[in-house]
Amino acid sequence: MPEALETELYELSVPGKLIGKEIIDVEARRIGICHSIKLRFGTDKKNEMKIELFVIIKGLDVEFDIPFTQIDKIGNVIKLKIPARQADELHAKDAVRLQEDLAAEIRANASRI
Repeated sequence: MPEALETELYELSVPGKLIGKEIIDVEARRIGICHSIKLRFGTDKKNEMKIELFVIIKGLDVEFDIPFTQIDKIGNVIKLKIPARQADELHAKDAVRLQEDLAAEIRANASRI
């Protein structure tokens, strides 16, 4: 998508409807939490408007995005349709720490507004 514009969306509570929820891959491995939602929009090669939506996944030492089309279910956790080889499996205490870090990051960003 040439000249795309991107923005990240957050919720003000962690965990929220999506932000801060644990993410498991198709192999039932806990791989991280939903850090944010990325919205990308622009025009394609045919000059038609195109909008894409991604989940930004935060793992222990990695952050990457997955298209919403690769999400199988959203409930107490977000389940992917694919394996996530980019991330190591987390323990429950690691997921809680990532949620706490994310909540602190959102509070810090919100206080600057």
